[in-house]
Amino acid sequence: MRVKPNIEPMIPYTPGRRAPGGIKLSSNENPLGPAPAAIEALRRTADSIHIYPDQLGEPLLRAISDTLEIDRARLIIGNGSDELMVLACAAYLDRDENAVSARHTFSQYEYATRLFCAEYRPVPMRDYRFDADAILSAVDQETRVVWLCNPNNPTGTVMPPAEVERILRSLDRTTLVILDEAYHDYMDDDDARLDTRSLVDHYPNLLALRTFSKIYGLAALRVGYGFGSTELIEGLRRVKQPFNVNGAAIAAAHAALGDHKHHAHSLEANREGKRRLYDGLSALDLEYLETQANFVTVRLPADATPIAARMLDDGVAVRPLASFGLPEWIRVTVGTSGQLDRFFETLEPALRY
Repeated sequence: MRVKPNIEPMIPYTPGRRAPGGIKLSSNENPLGPAPAAIEALRRTADSIHIYPDQLGEPLLRAISDTLEIDRARLIIGNGSDELMVLACAAYLDRDENAVSARHTFSQYEYATRLFCAEYRPVPMRDYRFDADAILSAVDQETRVVWLCNPNNPTGTVMPPAEVERILRSLDRTTLVILDEAYHDYMDDDDARLDTRSLVDHYPNLLALRTFSKIYGLAALRVGYGFGSTELIEGLRRVKQPFNVNGAAIAAAHAALGDHKHHAHSLEANREGKRRLYDGLSALDLEYLETQANFVTVRLPADATPIAARMLDDGVAVRPLASFGLPEWIRVTVGTSGQLDRFFETLEPALRY
């Protein structure tokens, strides 16, 4: 059978690869794993998996509501933040309209846009950051969505808060701004941090997305959340499937959100790992981008794909970035000390090949 014309050119998502029995530094997972409280919460769900979960995930919604000090009517949870991206386009993006984003960013923005027969407009970046001028110059009367990723995947860079607010001020309120903050918890530069909670109060067309897949270590459970105006969230709830997040994920995320010790430990381990990567990459005279996420993006002296393949053969998986339009770059998750030792042990001979 022939797929619909808008689907035909779409390429299935390529996940980070792994070497059986090796070290995976290709998908930005928390190398410390989930919080102990989340593991215990998962165990307690075993006796109730024959019962459908709460349709809105109320236990988790209440915990997020208390954390953000925001009404539950302004929150929605999803099967990963990826699902919420699709729901946003299902509710607010139509055929013959368009969405604008940056050239080197998360591929799911284009996927969600094209899924609903809309045009996707990627614009150039400035110093590997989202460029407010380029984004605004691409916006026209048919633009219904602007995608922002902050910190950006795969570069780890952030937009200055004033630039994000300039975009919000400049856009018509009929244009939805989707702010993907999957790596928000890893930010350690207070001057670069957005006051997203206040922004959603001032801009009813702003949808902020966060995830439990990264610092909370729950990537396999697929749970994320979004917050914005009551009207905006109501639109997403109209198009979501019932029971879209499973009960085990709701329970584990609820427990993880309250485990502040594990959160702090994960953040400090990430800071130490970043310093280790910066020092080692500098010693190899390799260009890299300073990051506000849990990965470092590195420019290699040649096409990164065969170099990454040699590293994979040696048991270490990193992410070559040709699919992001950066063929000479790799993305490396900030791993444990031992994992980073292996990374450098495999990188050096792979470069000399």
